[in-house]
Amino acid sequence: MNNNQNKYRDRGNKRREPPYDPAREAQDMLESMIEKHERYKERVGETDIWKNSGYARTSPHDDDWILEDADDEEIGYDDDYIGSNSSYQKWMKETSPSSTADGEANSQWFEPRPDELTFPPNTINYNSVLNAWSRASRYDPYSAIRAEKILLERMERPLSEGGDAVEPDALSYSLVIHAWLRGCRGNTGHGPPPSSYRPRKRNFTDEERIYKAIEIVDRLEAWAREAHAHRMVGNGRSDSNRNSHGDYLEEDDDDDDYSEDDLVDTKQSFSRSSSYTFRQHNKARDLDVEVYNSILVAFSREQGGDHAASVMKLLDRMERIADELDMPSVRPNQRSYNVALDVIAKSAMIANTSLAGYYYKDKKETISKKRPGHHFNPLYAGRAAESILSRMLARDFRPDAYTFASVLNTYQRIPNGKLDAALAADAVVRGMESLHLHGKIDQPPDVFHYTMVCACWSRSGEQGVAGERCSEILRHMQQRDKAGFPRVRPNIRTFNAVIDSHAYNGRVAEAEDMLLSMVDNYESSAARSMDGIEDEELPVRPDSFSFNAVIQQWARTRTPEGGRRAEIILDRMLKFHYAGNADVRPDERSFSYIIYHYTKGAGRMAPDAPDRALKLLRKMIEMYRQGYTELMPSHQNRTNPIFAFTSVIDAHSVLRRNDSGLVGAELLESMTKLGEKLESLRPNTYACLSVLYGWSSCGSIDAGERATELLRKMEAEMKDAASRGEESIMRTTQRCYILAQTAWARSQSENKATGALEVLHMMEKNYAEQNLEARPTVQAYSMVLNACAFADSVEVDGKIVKASPKQQMKAFQIAEVIMSRLSKEPYPNVKSTSMTYGTFIKCCGRLDLPNNIAQESASRAFADCCRTGYVSDFVFTQLRYALPPEKFLNVLAQNGYKNLNSKGKSLSRDGKRIRPVRLDDLPDEWKRCVDRNANRSNR
Repeated sequence: MNNNQNKYRDRGNKRREPPYDPAREAQDMLESMIEKHERYKERVGETDIWKNSGYARTSPHDDDWILEDADDEEIGYDDDYIGSNSSYQKWMKETSPSSTADGEANSQWFEPRPDELTFPPNTINYNSVLNAWSRASRYDPYSAIRAEKILLERMERPLSEGGDAVEPDALSYSLVIHAWLRGCRGNTGHGPPPSSYRPRKRNFTDEERIYKAIEIVDRLEAWAREAHAHRMVGNGRSDSNRNSHGDYLEEDDDDDDYSEDDLVDTKQSFSRSSSYTFRQHNKARDLDVEVYNSILVAFSREQGGDHAASVMKLLDRMERIADELDMPSVRPNQRSYNVALDVIAKSAMIANTSLAGYYYKDKKETISKKRPGHHFNPLYAGRAAESILSRMLARDFRPDAYTFASVLNTYQRIPNGKLDAALAADAVVRGMESLHLHGKIDQPPDVFHYTMVCACWSRSGEQGVAGERCSEILRHMQQRDKAGFPRVRPNIRTFNAVIDSHAYNGRVAEAEDMLLSMVDNYESSAARSMDGIEDEELPVRPDSFSFNAVIQQWARTRTPEGGRRAEIILDRMLKFHYAGNADVRPDERSFSYIIYHYTKGAGRMAPDAPDRALKLLRKMIEMYRQGYTELMPSHQNRTNPIFAFTSVIDAHSVLRRNDSGLVGAELLESMTKLGEKLESLRPNTYACLSVLYGWSSCGSIDAGERATELLRKMEAEMKDAASRGEESIMRTTQRCYILAQTAWARSQSENKATGALEVLHMMEKNYAEQNLEARPTVQAYSMVLNACAFADSVEVDGKIVKASPKQQMKAFQIAEVIMSRLSKEPYPNVKSTSMTYGTFIKCCGRLDLPNNIAQESASRAFADCCRTGYVSDFVFTQLRYALPPEKFLNVLAQNGYKNLNSKGKSLSRDGKRIRPVRLDDLPDEWKRCVDRNANRSNR
């Protein structure tokens, strides 16, 4: 049993019916028609096919194909009686087969049998199959290939080269084009196709399908040119129009005359050349603009590239073929232009637009060979949109409001267009007013057109012009509204665009004044309404965007008071909301902009900035719990909601505030509770790093313990996620462990040395469990040495006191263990460096140890440092502090320093002071592995 049979059997090995496929069914029917006709032709004979009486009676050609007899005209038989014509009967009797075994002549020898067909399939039948495959493209990505194969290999290919006895018409090509385009389902090539269908072969991307359809359009146009040439030849009455009997062929009403050479060269069979077939061919002979429109629509839906130049070239192509073939049916219509404008508007956001190549296509040099950006014009998209608008006006189309809106939308989307885009958009609206005044368009500009112009001005960057121009447009709209123009009254979007134009271009105070004026006007109107006085025209009510636009720009100002002004607007927004405007609600941006100002912006250096940011965040959390769910979006958008929490923690940590650890723990708990409902607020590695940073900065006595506790929680969550087969979002990294060690080192706990060592052991264990992001580094070992160096003091009852000798000796022993491990290089490239040598010598100098132990250990560590070539300024400085002057000079001399007395006495008379010895005076052999730039920066 082969694989094709197996796929239609279920688990019980029972036969299942294959799924019904209409396209496959139509294909099978076509093949069956061809087979039945071939069977009939083989039985009857190639020359006797047309003798079938049923076929003759139903032929719309009447008797044009029968040789006329002189007797027929004399007797006067009409066309309906042709079957009883004596000459016809005599001829049929003479040409019929011999008698049968029963001795009777078989008068029905030409009648088809049940498994035979007297006529072959024609173009209509083939088009039906192409239509079936075209519709199947919605679920079968390879049906377009099958349709194209039928067109190219069976219909186009001559009969002498293996093709079928049928020719394509314009509809045939159109169906194949639609087959390619109907398969566009959002496949951009970046991942699997969105549908559930998973073919084994590579699926075509939408862009590839579009260009496959354009290849068929090329063949369609070539066919149209050839057919046009035949019609031009056939329109004249010449000898080439005579038939085989010397008579002229009749011209029908559609001027579809074919010369004798055309009839000889064609591969259509006689049975297919009925008048019905010719009428269908006549109707489908002209190119249709909708075929090209379907390609334009496909370009507008394709999201993977910039197709503006392709759309412009396609419009030029339609114009060219219409003029060449004198075929108005293919000339672009209003739908063509509107779809093209939509494509250009979408492509306007791309900086290096393909339209640059379209407008410089006649240049010998390409733009890429010239200086970068020298010939780049950001208004190419607007230029293309306006050219389409000009074409429509030149061809007496009346562009509607949507057409002009598309042009304005193009200018609004252009990046870095700035002043030029705003001026161009302004000119478009003024031109629209002029066209309507002269009766060339039906609709004047409405509120949407003016609002888009204001939006262009708001992004122009012209501080002295944008706001004033938008205010002028606003007044102009109000004047036209009073004059009676329809749909021109400014709405909230218009006012928001004007507010944004002031705020975005540095005039935040003017934007705030306009906003507060809108609020006062609306509240006054509402108060009069409560008193029974209704205004004729209700003022525009500000919305959330109105407040957020001003809040955002105040928060972005580089002045420290910007945050306080933004808080005032936020308070006014909340007051306006609580006054009965329930839909004017604060969202995440209302708070996050101000929080950013106090934590990352110009207000971060204010002493009370962290407190103000924390107050806003607590208010934000409180309102969310009251039902304001938009304050904490359930998905990550442009601003990840978790950043508001981490930025507040970092603001406390950067200033080394004593409460930074507690603030981090509080907000982490809030994130944990909120994360049970909101996926975007689940604590992740980034949030835990901020909390660890807070504990490492606060210096509290329990900072190390709390940081270690958080590390254990992260490791437990990693194990739980691994048991579920998932990837943990709280994975520990090198920085997590190092921050916990820093928390131990900066705390005043008596267990700081052992705590830092414990964190190192956790790091090593986690790395051994295949967490490659937790690989121990030299810095991790150095942090343990640093904790040991500062183990000389502890906090007791809120006071800093000196640690006991026993505790200090224990810390020193831990430092020796770390140096011993580094000497064995526990991990590749993890060995003693200038940092570890210097920190260990620092331990010998800070800790209260017996002199012989401290000095001998420091001298031994310096000797090892000289041997390995890691003597840096840090090592040299720590050695000077750890040893008395005489011992210091002796250690230098013992390790090979020979320049002690070259400039006089090295020691003072009392033996307490030494002549300065610079790092540059030391032998280069001691410093061979140290970055010289680092030494210079340290000095």
